[in-house]
Amino acid sequence: MPAASLRGRRFEGSEGANVHPLTVIGSMVLVPAFVGAVEDAPRTEVKAAAAMPRQAAVLELAASGIEADVVRNLTDLLTAEASKIPGYKVISHAEIKDMIGFELQKQSVGCEEASCLAQIGGALGVDLIVTGSFGRLGDTFVVNVRLINITRGETESRVSETIAGRMDLLPDFIRTVAWRLFEGRVPADVQAAYDATKARLDKDAAAAEKAKADAEKARADAEKARADTEASKAQRAGGSASAPGISATGKEGPAPVSGSWQRVARSAATGVAVVGLLSGGALHALSYSKARDVGSPVSTDDPTISVYDAAQTDAQKAWDLRTYAIYAYTVGGLGVVAAIVFKILEPSAAAGTAWRVTPTPHGLAAEF
Repeated sequence: MPAASLRGRRFEGSEGANVHPLTVIGSMVLVPAFVGAVEDAPRTEVKAAAAMPRQAAVLELAASGIEADVVRNLTDLLTAEASKIPGYKVISHAEIKDMIGFELQKQSVGCEEASCLAQIGGALGVDLIVTGSFGRLGDTFVVNVRLINITRGETESRVSETIAGRMDLLPDFIRTVAWRLFEGRVPADVQAAYDATKARLDKDAAAAEKAKADAEKARADAEKARADTEASKAQRAGGSASAPGISATGKEGPAPVSGSWQRVARSAATGVAVVGLLSGGALHALSYSKARDVGSPVSTDDPTISVYDAAQTDAQKAWDLRTYAIYAYTVGGLGVVAAIVFKILEPSAAAGTAWRVTPTPHGLAAEF
């Protein structure tokens, strides 16, 4: 029906009520728009809620067996890395101090009870709290952190792990902990950085161990060389510094001669010289006595032997004694010469020996 023909006309509704035509047209336009708006309202609220980041507060991790400053720095690294994760707004422990005061922030360190967490979360206006501890046992680090939903009173995720290594590995390690705690996975670049640092530190540790082993070996070689040198000097000085039957290399062998052989030979030559000279002197004295008897008027008591024969006999005895005296003097002189030579060859304690004779399984060995 044309709009012009509707002017001034009324329609009869239910129970005979009159309805103006404009009212009917307005209802036809406004009712669908209102219904659509009502249907879209929940969707808009869901999208807004999904776009709003979740609030999370990172409490300072408790330190166990490790310096508190180190754990505080690791807590800051954990907070900084968690702030990079989409969908979360993270509050650091320094911001917690500004928001809730020093005393309450001090109580938050190591906070694990539900009432404590609820108090901290209510004061901060967050529904997620990160708490835990970081410790050290020897060369092993122990991390235990939890992401707690204080609204529902449950733990959404947990990371409990031990890591052996040096302190330099902890920064990259704590980055992986943040991603595992909030996202459940570690991005490839973060994992690659951790693996590269670990490989570098393992290589440095292996190089350090090798250098240490080489230094120990060099020190042992130097000690052995010094011991060999001292043993060699001791042997040249008479072997007094070496244990009998033990060589400079530590192997068992025949005991070296005590003292130098030159000293023994010099003593023997001196004895021969003394005996020879004394014997020569005695024989010379006897020969002189016999020579005096040759011209004596009474040279024999036997009447059957003439004076001439007696004189000849005495002369021969005197000659024989003189000959023996010469032999004795010769032996004594040779002994003196030998004693002098051995004295020259004998080493002194300060100068060391020029050469030495040592018994061996196959005979004697001369060391020069």
